[in-house]
Amino acid sequence: MAHLIGKRRSDRNKGGALDNDAPERHFDLTIGGEACLSRAIDDEAAEDPVLTDYLSRAWLELTSSSPTPVPRCPHCDGLRVRSRQFGGPKKQLPGYFCHACRRSFNRLTGTPFARLRNQAKVGGLIPLLSRQTTLTRVTERVGMSYEGILSWLLAFRRYVLEIDPSGAWEARIRLGMHALPHAQCVRCGFEGGFFSGGFDAQRRRRIRCPQCGRHRLLDVTQREGQALEAVVVRDSIVPAVRRRRKHHPDMAMPPVQRAARVDDAAPNLAARSSRKLDDVLVPMRRLPRGAVQRCEDIELSVFLLAQIDKALSLDPTPVSCPWCGGDRTSYHPYRRPSGLPGFRCQSCLVYFTRVSNTPLLLPRAREHARQFATMLGWRERFDAAASELNVGHKVVRRWVRAWRQWLILLDPSGEMEARVRLGVPPLPQRQKV
Repeated sequence: MAHLIGKRRSDRNKGGALDNDAPERHFDLTIGGEACLSRAIDDEAAEDPVLTDYLSRAWLELTSSSPTPVPRCPHCDGLRVRSRQFGGPKKQLPGYFCHACRRSFNRLTGTPFARLRNQAKVGGLIPLLSRQTTLTRVTERVGMSYEGILSWLLAFRRYVLEIDPSGAWEARIRLGMHALPHAQCVRCGFEGGFFSGGFDAQRRRRIRCPQCGRHRLLDVTQREGQALEAVVVRDSIVPAVRRRRKHHPDMAMPPVQRAARVDDAAPNLAARSSRKLDDVLVPMRRLPRGAVQRCEDIELSVFLLAQIDKALSLDPTPVSCPWCGGDRTSYHPYRRPSGLPGFRCQSCLVYFTRVSNTPLLLPRAREHARQFATMLGWRERFDAAASELNVGHKVVRRWVRAWRQWLILLDPSGEMEARVRLGVPPLPQRQKV
């Protein structure tokens, strides 16, 4: 059995030597194939019982049903705290009230576990944190979604670093990581993680240079003293932090043991600064009293039909991101039910189409879009358009609001939105004195 020790880039000094005092993350090189990954999750020998006991005790203390001992306030660090029982059958954790800041909390408040769901399944996840396997297999074992496992893994690694800043306990977590043996190629000079190269005739393990493809025996690198270091080429904490940064751009990357030849941090993600369609406020307007008119507003129709043709275009040329406004976008060749081309933003890591953040997101809205655009200039009630389109009254009301919001996004001056008359109520009639 070949064991590897993963080192991060910051563990290297200027001379290239390793700091022996830094925490080390050990990997088993024999775990790699499908059968081995299955063994890694089912075999109890692959588990670190010391880490499991350590995390189980910490988790039981946080989720204990006993109201004592009373913790400090996580908001103001105050000691004037009393126990407080919450109503309802789902409130299993004891609650507390701080007299200093007058705020309520429980033991999970202020920890990375706050607001995370599926707390009842954490007991089955803790023994798997030290096992060298993939998150996909853990989802089948624990019965939790991939995103949920990712959130809990990030929370545990952040929590362990909080209670043990040295990183010794965090270095025992191997779930969601993939390590390669670190060596230097004698042919091309490449230094870093080598791929698995299978076995030779004597069943000795080989490794392969990713740059020139040259194979060599792992035993040779062990004799050269190079097998004491590994490169973590994939760490699930990186996509976990990326997902959180979509909604919390200021979230920092935890100082965990990570790869030596990959980026030390996730890229700086752009915040979703563009206005969402649902967040646009529609002005309250009233029309002068007059007769009902089913006259199309030609200028409004021409403007909207051009925007509809642009949104429903099948051109795979990348467009700007509708969420962050960035231009670092690329075509994503994934067939969608709508048949519209999709794109991916490299700035905020979101997938989108041209109908994202528009009223054309749903199939029925796209079906009636061109006809409905010509009705927005009508001086009529919602029922008239609903009868023409053979849809419900509430559907037309919802569409009119969404289209008015879209017009404000397209024309911030409000000139085009002011041309919409469908469903706009008239001025109240003056009462005779």
